[in-house]
Amino acid sequence: MRHEAFGERRVQRRGALLLVAVCLIGVLPEASSAQLDRTGLQQLCPQPEGCWNLALGIEAMQAGIGLAAAGGADLPGGNSTLGWRFGTVPRVAVSARLGITSGRYPTLNRSSAEGETTWTPSFEGALAISAFDGFRPLPTIGGVFALDVIGVAGTARPSASDGFEGSVSSFGYGVRLGLLRESFTMPGVTISAVRRHLAELRWNGADGDRPGRVVLDGPTATSLRATVGKDLLALGLVAGVGWDRVDSNGSFVVDGVGAAGPLSLTFDDFRTERTLVFGGASLTLLV
Repeated sequence: MRHEAFGERRVQRRGALLLVAVCLIGVLPEASSAQLDRTGLQQLCPQPEGCWNLALGIEAMQAGIGLAAAGGADLPGGNSTLGWRFGTVPRVAVSARLGITSGRYPTLNRSSAEGETTWTPSFEGALAISAFDGFRPLPTIGGVFALDVIGVAGTARPSASDGFEGSVSSFGYGVRLGLLRESFTMPGVTISAVRRHLAELRWNGADGDRPGRVVLDGPTATSLRATVGKDLLALGLVAGVGWDRVDSNGSFVVDGVGAAGPLSLTFDDFRTERTLVFGGASLTLLV
């Protein structure tokens, strides 16, 4: 009986390691030398008037929708990996997050190079399943290299009054790796990687004082997070650092450039990156 249990645990660990490899291949950033940055996007413009501000606006739009989709912690309120019940049954966690982000966009007003602020409300639901319980090297230290598999789906709705058209849905997948599981004496420490695929983002500034139109064709947002958290009786505290990268193809039209009329341009593999810090607090009520 003990031999059979040991064999089952070994199969579980091998399966978990294979799952880690598959998930990491899917969500970790890939290397590429053909990415378009801000300078490359501006160089697509034959003349700077109007076009450069719109190029800067594309960068702000792409980074902003990526932040609205990803938020801070991948699983709000969860300081540690989930682990297994009685060593045989994986735990499952469901979370929901409401958020609102703000950003300044040079495209919102042709006469203001500094841009104007717009707000983007968002919602995301997440499902996490424990894939590996991890190791326990000491009595008070456990969850080392524990693994959760994460699936997410959400939506963000940039302001229609600022020229954005409709909401942007997203779905994603990723993994969360435990370095320490929270215990009576130790905080929970995790790192995670999630990739989100977003629907098309459209901005129409052809009316009024706005300089053109933008289409971002299915941005892809890759998010890395490292968090540390601890429950202090009913109050839970968490802090973290993250990195987001958003890639997309798209097109934009600049109105009123030269005597030829509107200028239409396309771009491929445009990339924006940002680092961020975040924190949170939660309150647990026992019923």
